[in-house]
Amino acid sequence: MDKNGAREEDVILSVVIPTFNRCYQLDNCLSFLFKQNYPSWKYEVIVVDDNSNDETPEVLSRYSINYRNLKIIRNKENKGPYYSRNLGAKRSKGEIVMFTDDDCMFPSNWLQQIEKAFQNQEVSCVQGTQQYRGKFPSLEPEGEFYLKMLKKKRGLDTKNLAIRRNLILKYCFNEEMRCAGDGELGLRLAVNHTRIIYDPKIWVVHAPTYSFKDHITRVKIWGTNYAYIHQIYGWTGSNPRFRYPFPLLFFFYLASFPYFLLKFRSLRGTIAFIATLLVQGLYFKISIMKTRA
Repeated sequence: MDKNGAREEDVILSVVIPTFNRCYQLDNCLSFLFKQNYPSWKYEVIVVDDNSNDETPEVLSRYSINYRNLKIIRNKENKGPYYSRNLGAKRSKGEIVMFTDDDCMFPSNWLQQIEKAFQNQEVSCVQGTQQYRGKFPSLEPEGEFYLKMLKKKRGLDTKNLAIRRNLILKYCFNEEMRCAGDGELGLRLAVNHTRIIYDPKIWVVHAPTYSFKDHITRVKIWGTNYAYIHQIYGWTGSNPRFRYPFPLLFFFYLASFPYFLLKFRSLRGTIAFIATLLVQGLYFKISIMKTRA
């Protein structure tokens, strides 16, 4: 029992956030989480610090003074986001575990909407959507289109994912993956006929601050991990054209440049979008070739 008289068994929702060297984004994220129109004794926030060397510990220490429903876990070494998410889920007390990222913000009714979605006991997993506020807005879809894309791929996204605790503890994330592990989990759940709800009423604001160089580094990892998923499930990632020879992909996107320019109405956004797909496709194919060698 904490100082407010709440008991651990009263916790319904557990929010798990892995973080690494993004203290300013984390600070902003937590400020929104602790302004929810939802009783503090009914939810806990679990932050897994993946061995940050910036001011993350100071930020967490400051919040822990004022919010008793904050639980802090610190990894002794950098283990990656999916290890951290699994660890947070194992330490959680709520019946429902929500996953989000440290660069997200939330409407005041976010937790209310999640609890409402799980009132149907047949629902095991709920995927919400996002509003994107980054430097390259054309790089990430949002709204109902975003959910349709995920549903088509039988995918999940941990920026806004809620799942029953017993289910995530049974299946867990693949800790060897540094990205796309949520997509891989979604495929495993789909294979086992888990009922996943894609709900546009549950949304977060995703506001990444990384540079385009950082984004391309992430895209290389995406391509490699999509190849891993493809080998197991026969899934070609976010773009079915990845099965084409890379030179053909290059000329296809080059020829499509005017179309994307008209679509995005931004030269920078168009270049960023095409570069993202090409780099991701290249690393996808390189990984496939290495596996088959």
